[in-house]
Amino acid sequence: MPIPISNDFFRSLVSSGMVTDITLGGLVLGCRHSENGIKVIQFNGESFNLMFEIEGGEFVVNTYAEKEYHNRIIEINSYLNPDETDIQEEDLEDIPVFVIPKGHFALLRSKKLCVVNRSATKRFLRELTEINESTTHMFPPEEQK
Repeated sequence: MPIPISNDFFRSLVSSGMVTDITLGGLVLGCRHSENGIKVIQFNGESFNLMFEIEGGEFVVNTYAEKEYHNRIIEINSYLNPDETDIQEEDLEDIPVFVIPKGHFALLRSKKLCVVNRSATKRFLRELTEINESTTHMFPPEEQK
């Protein structure tokens, strides 16, 4: 259930450097669920709400890629391997990465997205990146930063 966040509180988080905008999508690095994860704040055009939690090692697919490649992303996300190792530094070349420190927040300025589980992210990281990047031009120029 969404938890409303006041505009003043959100501004204080931003001014403290505690918010990373992940709207364009990419690999998220940070705390695992077992370490209290990464809390996601969503902006719906008028207000901010604390929505859900993601964890480091997951891939956030942007709203346009989710729509255009929905079936493939569902197929990728169905891959589950509990023995999958963590993503290694050498896997990160040319990959957009959001590093979110413990206690910080992720911001989404879109209504729809898909979060890909850790093992599927590791296995399909390059493909997910290509899918995601094929749609970033669809965002308004001011959001492409």
